Amino acid sequence: MLESGQELRVRLDAFDRHNVILGATGSGKTRAIIDRFLQRASLGLRGGFECEVFDPKTETFTELKKHIAAWWLAADEATREDIARAVHVIDWTRDRITPTAPYDNSDGAMTDAYAAELHTRVTIEASDVTYSDSLRQVLFMWSFLLNDLRYPPNFPFALRFFREAAYRAHVLTRVKSPDVRKYFSALEHITAKQTQDAFLRRLWSEQAFPEYRYATSVPPAQLDRLALPKRPRWILANFGTTNTQPQSLGHARFRWHVIRRLLAAPRRATDAHLSMFFEEVPVLAGGSPEVTSIIQTALATLRSFNVALTLCAQSLSGTLPRPVVENILLNTHTWSIFQTRPDEAELLYPHVLHEPTDQRTDGERRREFERIMQSLPQQHFYFLAKGHPAFSCRTPNVADPATKVRRSAEELLEVFDRSIAPRSMISMDVAARLIAEWENDVVAQQQVATNAAPPGALAAPVATPQQSPVGLEQLRTILGGGNPGKGRP
Repeated sequence: MLESGQELRVRLDAFDRHNVILGATGSGKTRAIIDRFLQRASLGLRGGFECEVFDPKTETFTELKKHIAAWWLAADEATREDIARAVHVIDWTRDRITPTAPYDNSDGAMTDAYAAELHTRVTIEASDVTYSDSLRQVLFMWSFLLNDLRYPPNFPFALRFFREAAYRAHVLTRVKSPDVRKYFSALEHITAKQTQDAFLRRLWSEQAFPEYRYATSVPPAQLDRLALPKRPRWILANFGTTNTQPQSLGHARFRWHVIRRLLAAPRRATDAHLSMFFEEVPVLAGGSPEVTSIIQTALATLRSFNVALTLCAQSLSGTLPRPVVENILLNTHTWSIFQTRPDEAELLYPHVLHEPTDQRTDGERRREFERIMQSLPQQHFYFLAKGHPAFSCRTPNVADPATKVRRSAEELLEVFDRSIAPRSMISMDVAARLIAEWENDVVAQQQVATNAAPPGALAAPVATPQQSPVGLEQLRTILGGGNPGKGRP
């Protein structure tokens, strides 16, 4: 809506192109995201519209849950079923998780080596602990191994693999990559035991948090058998960690999932329009040149595949390098800028029209515009479409979903979690059982004789799982006392 009260109508194909939404906390940015999602979703409920929302801080995810729950409550039975079938949730709670497979590269979106390199970069850049060059090499080759075998991250498997040479050799017989086989065959000669122990401590630190472990460690082969949506149309992904685990784990999972989705987008099996919303783009970029390059490449190429990216942030100029911001401006079609910093106002100022009778100098007008942008009222913003001047606008009022259906916010969230989310989530108990079954098959039951007996001689006894050298005392030694949060480097 324009300041005059007139409605500003924007063609659907303008919103179906790359765009940016910027604004300080409480300025109305989240309201704008929700309005766009709901309008587009209601038009394409029964086909023709796909959407993915990625949120590293939970706020937008939670608000969308309430609005979708209100829509579901007000709908007839057929529409309720359509809504529930369309929505796929990626979330982790204390009771349920959405299982993902970070080392499942079976879709062929990238090579196993490149997937391992990206996973290594994301893990290290998001981590709050340091990685030496030798640790980085171990992490890269470990990621390469898991991609090659399509295995989940699993501490008992890692512990036995690094500690038992015979077991390691047995596992390597199934590895396709000669580079991975050569590296781990020579592990004891090229990687110090202290480095191996440091790597195991870091792996233990990640797996010590149940929500993270259950969300990432369900084996891909087990996921294939679960009745989870294979091609969901609307993905709502929450990577906020609240009070359950370190923020670094949520940020790493956020970046890795987005990278995979961006690289897989050109290979979609449908030509339906796909809108991808990214909250907190600076968190996504994370100071990583590689991740930033992937985002920039996506902006430059995905329009050809009917994919539109919406980049959301409190600020771009204050968090990203100037050339990156300029590249984003070049490759996006519309900008919606709410209350923001002077450097964002500086990007917008050349597109603002001035009254012909305004006698102020350009410097005076510029400073006044920066002041205006810093104090814009809530829901007020400037809208810029490429090739047009910037307009002063106001977002439409988005009805409070609780008021609309006469339910409290807590009730709406409960409705969503009970009637919509379970289609794409499993209980912690189920996740634990699937992981335990895999460990029993791959770690505990695959016994390897350490010495081959000569012909005619009695075979050496094979250890049972209870006799395995991977024991509690060894685990304590590796972990330096067993405190998962205090691993030594």
